[in-house]
Amino acid sequence: MRIALLILTLLAPIVSGCGGGGGGGGGSAPAAIWGQFRHDNQRTGAAIGFVSENTSIVDFEVVDPPSRDGTGPSAISASPSIDAAGRLYIGTEGGTLASFEQGDDVERRWTVNRCGACPIGQQELGRLVSSPAVYTFVDTDGVEQTSIFLGSMDDAVFLYHFKHNDVVDADSCEVCFWRDDAALKQQFLANDAGATISASFKSSPTFTVNLGTGSIAGVFIGATITIEHSDGSSEVQGKLYAINQDGSLRWEFPRAGQPAIGPITSSPTFVLGQTLYFTTDADPQHPGRGDVLYALTEGGNLKRATSIAGLTDPQLLFNPSVMSSATVFINTVDGVIHAMNPDGTFLWDTAIPGERLINSMIIGSQNLLTETPSPEPTPTPTGTIIDPLITATPTATETPLRLNSTVLGITESGMLLAINSNDGMILPPSGISSGAAITGTVVSSPALSGDLFVVFGTTGGQLFSLDTVTAQLPRFCNGGPDDGNLCTSDFDCSRLCAGGQNAGGNCDSDADCVDGFCPPSRVCSGGQDDGNECLIDRDCVDGDCVGGCGDSFWPLLLPRSCSAGENRSRFCMNDEECPGGTCVRPGIRSSPSIDLDGTIYFGADDGRLYAVDNVNDITPRMTATPTETPPPGNATATVLRTVTPTVTATSASLPTETETLVPSPTPSATETETAVIEPTATETTPESPSPTPVDTSTAGPPPLETPTPVDTATPEPTSAATPTAVIR
Repeated sequence: MRIALLILTLLAPIVSGCGGGGGGGGGSAPAAIWGQFRHDNQRTGAAIGFVSENTSIVDFEVVDPPSRDGTGPSAISASPSIDAAGRLYIGTEGGTLASFEQGDDVERRWTVNRCGACPIGQQELGRLVSSPAVYTFVDTDGVEQTSIFLGSMDDAVFLYHFKHNDVVDADSCEVCFWRDDAALKQQFLANDAGATISASFKSSPTFTVNLGTGSIAGVFIGATITIEHSDGSSEVQGKLYAINQDGSLRWEFPRAGQPAIGPITSSPTFVLGQTLYFTTDADPQHPGRGDVLYALTEGGNLKRATSIAGLTDPQLLFNPSVMSSATVFINTVDGVIHAMNPDGTFLWDTAIPGERLINSMIIGSQNLLTETPSPEPTPTPTGTIIDPLITATPTATETPLRLNSTVLGITESGMLLAINSNDGMILPPSGISSGAAITGTVVSSPALSGDLFVVFGTTGGQLFSLDTVTAQLPRFCNGGPDDGNLCTSDFDCSRLCAGGQNAGGNCDSDADCVDGFCPPSRVCSGGQDDGNECLIDRDCVDGDCVGGCGDSFWPLLLPRSCSAGENRSRFCMNDEECPGGTCVRPGIRSSPSIDLDGTIYFGADDGRLYAVDNVNDITPRMTATPTETPPPGNATATVLRTVTPTVTATSASLPTETETLVPSPTPSATETETAVIEPTATETTPESPSPTPVDTSTAGPPPLETPTPVDTATPEPTSAATPTAVIR
């Protein structure tokens, strides 16, 4: 039997100085279940909900309204956010912001694609790859107030605000920052009054909260500024903006007149609520320095700038973001993980030869009782300090042990990494195969569940959940007294004595059963072979093979749909059904978000929001994508557990132990029972003010496929949807 000791510990609050009113207040962790990209403004990627018993895609919804040009829904690369009330928020590359109710039956609340706060009236949101950030609090009058922030690739940062459970529309948009703001553009016109200026907000926002009032103190987001000169030349620069809740500029970095920086390539991250970190491409003023990691005060003043090779790759869909506990962690795309102390000195650097890390990593916990590290790497700090304020020499620095003891990640090829956060040592089960073939690559930033499974998607339309102890897909005892319990082999699933004075007692062999016998791990149930030993179902004529450690439901496979053309995103069986496109599984570039009850949400290149839960063998009833008509938001879980794995990480094997599940009470983590729903999930599209009658008599799609334990199929083509470069 697998047993786990669960220790829920609150992360250090993200607190700044406790200032007065206006924009100068202090900050605190936003009130939400999964409030922004990577869960929180430390970008930890760690959740509370348990996912190990999830088995099925239980629902999905097309997010975009029907398109005017008949091209179908647009892709989703942003990650869903979940507010304190459990409401979901997601943006699409087609310019739609939508909200859904949480649960197995994902129900649309509202859809909006325009903002009424822009200087020249209502305007479309533009392309949304920035993940929304959400914050909910109850004011002094007892009114629930919710704010949603997100950036657009088309010149704007938006703020929507609503009370209670109100429906959001264009008039709910209270801030349209940067778009058509001549004052913000003026500094870029100093040397060329005829230049054209545009801004792209790919970065996902974060924010701080005034502890005294509960209101937003500041919103922080990075931008790439493109300057098209009147002589036909162009240049790009970066800006980090801090915005007040009313949309006014709090500060910018660099300020007008200061040297320019390179385009911002990550979402801003707070360390201990006092220092803001982000990365940029090479500094245009100093191209020899390469990529740069910046550290700013909450007031926007430079603390340090550190050159680190390989932080970004402009050819990639995603670039890693900084993550933090008390230590700052950043991985490079060429497979090097750096750890820095808050004073900017290097703690350690660990390289993963032959692997690339093109997404963000996780700071959390693995198995504190059984860590058996591989040989310790020699600390070799590679960063170069370029800020004149820094005089300290980068050296390895001792750090106390903390519960957030492991940096976890998934390489581009799908290999699990576990790194000791204190010394950079590579831990088991790093490098172990998941037991299933990965199709495509991994650009989706992983999430860590409360029961310590790493969840991530692939561009080949697979969703994985890997055990951080074994690097294997979750498996369950199939029948017997441990039916439904997690297992790694048949030995984890109890057998009971049949007959004799020990009947019903646990046994490993006949010797344990006086005057009785210990039955095989797997036996036929029903049919002419009832009671006979078996390995698989086909050993049992007219019956089933039950008992032992069963096959995994993972990886979960998205249903195939048309990648392009007039039937884009419609479910399909073959390419003939997709004129102008191919029939493929849509890629997953969106990073998963995990709800308190363990439900996993993510977007995909077919324009759908998916929900994964623990309903066994459910096959949602899917309908064809409707014919197009014109459109009208801490605690982390540490699991101490032991198992008898069937694989080894390196030459060292993992030890054997037992586990006990002992949840500790926490203010924000309460266990909830997941309801089983009827298998009748259907797709809907948002309402249009004046819908046009359409013909919806298109045949339905094939049934959702049940994944096999090992996907041995030849890797198939991934979605042909044109990807958008996204900051991760």
